[in-house]
Amino acid sequence: MTDTATEMLEKALAADRRRREPLVAEAKSLGDRHDDLMLKWHLSLAVGNGAGGIGLTSAIVNTWTKTIPQFPFVAGLWCFAVGLLAAGLIPLLRALRIDRDRSQKLVSAYSFPHGGKSYVYVDENEMEESDTSWDRHGRIGRWWSRAAIGAQILSAAGFAAGVLVPLIWLTIHLR
Repeated sequence: MTDTATEMLEKALAADRRRREPLVAEAKSLGDRHDDLMLKWHLSLAVGNGAGGIGLTSAIVNTWTKTIPQFPFVAGLWCFAVGLLAAGLIPLLRALRIDRDRSQKLVSAYSFPHGGKSYVYVDENEMEESDTSWDRHGRIGRWWSRAAIGAQILSAAGFAAGVLVPLIWLTIHLR
């Protein structure tokens, strides 16, 4: 590259960086808000499944007679246990995913296409040509993300089944 081309590229990169800074700050703010809400959701899944399990354990102990079968309570207790275990996996899966996701987001936010090549900001005044390793990390991050979503669905389904199995069984059989 000639000096004028390099200067033009540096000016374009500086202008692009100034244009992207508010967008990156807003994305970070929205990401933090999303993380806070997801943390509350995970905590409510764990607390709900734990409280449901404790409640059904209490119901099993207090109604242990031959007239009321314990099957729906035990089945509901197993559902709560599965939901609680899945809720416990969610933070682990999100932690494994978070480094890969944030790295890819930073590269996307600070990349600059020019002349058929992609450049990445290394620090404030330096850039280098990007490689395809970020795509590999992105795929791994998406796998962890899908696993975390699956654990959320399993935990919510465990809670719903833990509540509904005993309720439906008792409604049908104890009229």
